[in-house]
Amino acid sequence: MKMIVEFTLFGIFSWYLLRAAAQDLRCRMVRRYLWWVAGGAGWILFLMKRGVDLRGFAVLAGCWVLQYLLFARFYGRADSHAFFCCAILLTAYGGGITEHLWHALLTFCFLGIVQILRKNVNDKGNLKVPVAFVPYVVSGFYPCFVMLVLKKS
Repeated sequence: MKMIVEFTLFGIFSWYLLRAAAQDLRCRMVRRYLWWVAGGAGWILFLMKRGVDLRGFAVLAGCWVLQYLLFARFYGRADSHAFFCCAILLTAYGGGITEHLWHALLTFCFLGIVQILRKNVNDKGNLKVPVAFVPYVVSGFYPCFVMLVLKKS
């Protein structure tokens, strides 16, 4: 029964994360309720998998500080929400700050490669035309998640 609940919550998380990416692609604006549902499913999974784990909460507090106080200036608030929702799920499955940093690195590598191929990068290394970033966050999350699960099993 626990496995069915876990699978269902992961499905809800994934569905709403993918909906947020699609909405960001379509209109470059993501509705907040998507983050509430995805994050809520992530929190329930966190509590199911780890219980009240102070180390896990400390990792998430560090991720929150990085995303909302530091990186939110460089990209949109929805992108910070996406990274934090992914951080909740990675932490639920035993990830630490290292996994979150790998997720960010992989995300920016995907963004860089695609935008260089599309010739959307100027001489200073900035994007010429802004693009939806949540799809890159999502595409960076799943490889990190799979590697984390494989490493832990």
